[in-house]
Amino acid sequence: MLHSAPPAWVEEVKPRRGSWAASKDRVRRWARSERERLIILLGGKCVRCERDDIPLHFDHIHGVTYRLASLSQHMRIVRLRREVAAGLIQLLCEICNKKKGKPR
Repeated sequence: MLHSAPPAWVEEVKPRRGSWAASKDRVRRWARSERERLIILLGGKCVRCERDDIPLHFDHIHGVTYRLASLSQHMRIVRLRREVAAGLIQLLCEICNKKKGKPR
C-alpha cells in the first residue's frame, strides 16, 4: 500500500528557499518518492502472504552487515537501490517481517 498524503488539518510549513530546512525537505521528498518507486519495482505486495493493505518493509534476504542508522537518508536509499538491483531485498508486510525476525 502506498502512503497517502497527510490529513487536511496538518498545516504544511514551507521552508525558505536555499535554507538548510529546504534542502532537508527536498531530500525527504526524494527519498519518499524513491521508496515508493522501489516498492512498485518489487511488486508492491508482501512476498509471503501477498498483502498490500498494511505497511510494507524492505527485508534483507541474507541479513545486514552494516547499521542503517549510521547512514544518511540519502545513502540509505542509494544502498537500498543497489541491493534491490542485486536481488538482495524482498518486500514483507509488517506482520511477516516480525514473524521472520523472531527466533525459533
